[in-house]
Amino acid sequence: NLFRGMLFSLIRLTPPTEAVNFSTKEMTEDILLNGGQMVSDRIVQALRTNQKEEKQQANRRICYAVCWGGFTPSIQNLGLHTILLQIRNENLCRLLFISPIWLQTAIRDKKFPTITTETTILFQPQPWSFLRLTKKSNLKIAITGFVGSERTALIQTICAIGATYTDNLKTNNTHLICKDACGNKYKKGLEWSTTIHTVSVDWLYHILQYGYYGKKKESNQKDTGCEDQFLMKKMGTKMNVCNNNDDDDTVAIEEEREDEAVIEKESQSLF
Repeated sequence: NLFRGMLFSLIRLTPPTEAVNFSTKEMTEDILLNGGQMVSDRIVQALRTNQKEEKQQANRRICYAVCWGGFTPSIQNLGLHTILLQIRNENLCRLLFISPIWLQTAIRDKKFPTITTETTILFQPQPWSFLRLTKKSNLKIAITGFVGSERTALIQTICAIGATYTDNLKTNNTHLICKDACGNKYKKGLEWSTTIHTVSVDWLYHILQYGYYGKKKESNQKDTGCEDQFLMKKMGTKMNVCNNNDDDDTVAIEEEREDEAVIEKESQSLF
């Protein structure tokens, strides 16, 4: 099993009503189904016994603390979880603070995601809650250029905030999130710019923290979001050299051609 021999704990600060509230029950079930254990007083006692018997601390077990709701790993916040506080104070095992997205990504990919500078926001606890989209947003999002655990994490995040994720890019998508300013999806996104916002991943990170309308929402702003700040066509000259290994980029074009055929057929039927 993926989590065999691994210890887990869940720490949830009460998030605001507009925030994503991950299910404690579902995460606990997923951890147990994949061979993990939830920390308890019994396990803490076993860790104490092992600590006395094993002089070498290099092979200490890791306890993965899954945190959300604006949690930061401070002494004050650890006080909310007395067992974790005991583990830390007695140095019984290593504490690694992760997010629910890290957990979901690990289970989906069946391997432990590496936390990098590009995935820190998604994989580590943030001092702010992920905000949900309003029901009227109806965002339909595709992505391109992302691979591995980063791609999986983005998909999990898109779904968590209440948007719809699509593998393929079609004319009824509302957004395309690009890693680089290149690739078939990117080109089509710009071509269909009247209906699709082609944005960088920073747009997603921004609305996670500030909501769909963004940090600088103007008083007269109604239903328009903050996409203009993150459009790829404005940032293209600053983007990385194209390194698009996205497996679904070609498949998207096949879907797009089908869309175009339908559009053409419907337009002919009007005359």
